[in-house]
Amino acid sequence: MVFLQVLSILFFAIAALLVYSAGLIVKRFKLDEKVECGFEHSMDEGELAEYKYRKALVRVKMIGMVLAIPAIIMIFLVFK
Repeated sequence: MVFLQVLSILFFAIAALLVYSAGLIVKRFKLDEKVECGFEHSMDEGELAEYKYRKALVRVKMIGMVLAIPAIIMIFLVFK
């Protein structure tokens, strides 16, 4: 039981770290350059760069939250 408690907290900590460091991850791996935009012609360069950065940031945060959901469920079950 202690193993599951430690595992659930560790899993949640990794997911939280991913969410909180999403900005650094996007900048480090230049994920904003890989984002595609279907309506590039309607924005200027500054707006387009901000849009791509925000979209990449939201994607990384969503991945972190998807990883946090099983950890939260496991925490509720283990610490019951």
